[in-house]
Amino acid sequence: MLAGPLESVTSIGYVDAAGEAQTLAATVYEEHKDGLEPSIALKPGQSWPGILPGSRITVTAVFGGAVPEEVSHAMLVFVDSAYHVRDNAPRENWTVLDVLLCNHRRGA
Repeated sequence: MLAGPLESVTSIGYVDAAGEAQTLAATVYEEHKDGLEPSIALKPGQSWPGILPGSRITVTAVFGGAVPEEVSHAMLVFVDSAYHVRDNAPRENWTVLDVLLCNHRRGA
């Protein structure tokens, strides 16, 4: 699994209905760079090509960017806490880590 902001999609490869490897033209799709949940969508007036049933679609992309300040701070707090407390017991209340990272979590 990749995480982090999407910088760019460099290529989308697929196998066409005739079994030939193809690269989808960048004029067909657009990148949606929505934080930690990026996606690819068709540009207006375009359609996805036919693919060989059961074949794979490969997406080559560049992810990265600056780490949000809250995440860097949370990492430092965690390391300091782990060094001084050395206790992994669950806590009933939110910790400083929970507060700093609540807007940067993925999933449930």
